[in-house]
Amino acid sequence: MRKKPRTVALTSTEMVSAPGMLRWAINGYRFQRDRNRLIKVMQAWPGLTRKEWHGVLSGTIPHTIEGDRVIIELGKEVPDAK
Repeated sequence: MRKKPRTVALTSTEMVSAPGMLRWAINGYRFQRDRNRLIKVMQAWPGLTRKEWHGVLSGTIPHTIEGDRVIIELGKEVPDAK
């Protein structure tokens, strides 16, 4: 059974920039030893599973930046570029 596509928006607050946090996490996700910690940090934004966060941080689930928000398009995964 295939999941229905959905969109999740991560919004910024006065203290935290969603686009900045995502860029930081994607950069750090290149290091295997940091991946579990980075997923735990990013799970502060509700709405995505651990597996979905892996996809976002590894680049297989696309996202766009719209101002101070990050828009994640679930169900539109891209194949590995290896």
